[in-house]
Amino acid sequence: MSTERTTKAPFNTASKMTAREASLNARAEKAIERLGARHEANQAQQVAKRFEKLMRSDRPAPSLKPHGAIEDRKGWLMRSAQYQIKREHGARLNKVRDVAKAMSRNTPGQQQNKQRGPDTLGR
Repeated sequence: MSTERTTKAPFNTASKMTAREASLNARAEKAIERLGARHEANQAQQVAKRFEKLMRSDRPAPSLKPHGAIEDRKGWLMRSAQYQIKREHGARLNKVRDVAKAMSRNTPGQQQNKQRGPDTLGR
């Protein structure tokens, strides 16, 4: 694969964008970077907090085990806490992407018309 093809693709895509779309994409990327940095910095604390919350619940860990298997509730809950934090982070990223996509689809005039209904003056 030639490097010419890979280096031109982002520039061609960016050249087709309007100034508004480019600024929205830049703002979305910065927001995603901030979310990622915050997630990396606080992930251990969030997992520990979620693990403690799961440990306080008295529900048994749902799992299928062969007869005589050793029950490792703490291990299961730790993996569950890690997965839940990872899933919540992914959901936050998707929300940022969806908002950026919705904002770039609508021009400012179209966005206002969708939000406002008819006023009392009949306009």
